[in-house]
Amino acid sequence: AVVSNGVDLERFDPSRTTPEARAAYRSRVGLGPDDFLLLSVGRLSQEKAPLDLVRVAAALAGRRGGFALALGGTG
Repeated sequence: AVVSNGVDLERFDPSRTTPEARAAYRSRVGLGPDDFLLLSVGRLSQEKAPLDLVRVAAALAGRRGGFALALGGTG
């Protein structure tokens, strides 16, 4: 069986975004041009262990400046 991706890959294709629009958005949300953003979108439940992701992100942030984690979802 094939499970289709739940994301519209044409709509969210990064090649469709101009460098200027990307820089403007990153600036609006407080990210520098070289900052690393880890984004996780999904159900926030114990089975998916979102706190583990937060712990890993905290460890990475301690090793590297310019690091941010964004979580999106419900649970």
